[in-house]
Amino acid sequence: MIVGPKWQGDVLNDLELLRAPANAVWLIGRILVDAPDDLPSLRSLQTRTLLETPDMRNERRILETKELMRQRTIAPVEPVAAWPALNGADPFDLFDAGVRMLGESPIGERELATFEEFAALKLKPGHKFNARAFSGAELAAVRAGIAEGLAEIRGAARRYSRPVEGWSYPESHLGHFGDDHLYRAYIAETAIGALEPAEAMVVTAAANSAGWPLSGENRYVLSFRPEMLRTTRGCWSFAVHEGNQPNGRTALTDTTQGVKPSPDGSLQLYLRRAQPEGEWAGNWLPAPAGPLRLALRV
Repeated sequence: MIVGPKWQGDVLNDLELLRAPANAVWLIGRILVDAPDDLPSLRSLQTRTLLETPDMRNERRILETKELMRQRTIAPVEPVAAWPALNGADPFDLFDAGVRMLGESPIGERELATFEEFAALKLKPGHKFNARAFSGAELAAVRAGIAEGLAEIRGAARRYSRPVEGWSYPESHLGHFGDDHLYRAYIAETAIGALEPAEAMVVTAAANSAGWPLSGENRYVLSFRPEMLRTTRGCWSFAVHEGNQPNGRTALTDTTQGVKPSPDGSLQLYLRRAQPEGEWAGNWLPAPAGPLRLALRV
């Protein structure tokens, strides 16, 4: 049972209490699919994976089990926040979304001092930004500041990507940003959100170990020693981004049918346009024509 920071109430015996730091929560999950034949079962599982209020949970149980069925029983409306898409043509729309969120969730003690630095903008939690309270020159300065801030966020990729032999690694404090507001904003801009490294890690590569850009016109071999695979303590997957893959396969995982290790326990994956012949055909990760980007999820 997920509750807000100030929620008070009773918890049912069969539920575990998780107190969220804010009143808005986001449910993200990863479901392993071995083959296209799994998709019907996956979709069925997705429809049964729900984030619901206690009232919704009780009503659903009544509807499903038909116990104590009341006439005209209607399940409550799903509690999804009605967040309209940001208007890119209106830079101040960002302020409206921000103060609306602050009106629904309390500001943490660590963020209070930072929020006070925006006093000149006259932002009030739960209220719309009042552009009429500023002169034309002041609004122009605010617009320039917004543009400068967005440029800094979008240009932060090099700062927050640690290259190691062609692979870009996230920072260790991903998911626990603390006072690193630029990193938080960069993740929100480029990935919406991200799990902390203790839960999962995603590393990407757009160049080979020599620094040359990856291209589907070349052939690559990804080699892993036996001990490298054993240390994951979970699942792993390689995915190709950019372009269309020749046979529709976009990833290889530790459970992909046909993937086989070498006799010594090592593993070689073949990233190329043409499928290898012989016993290693199942270790093929199809590459599209032109530039590509590789992502490893562990």
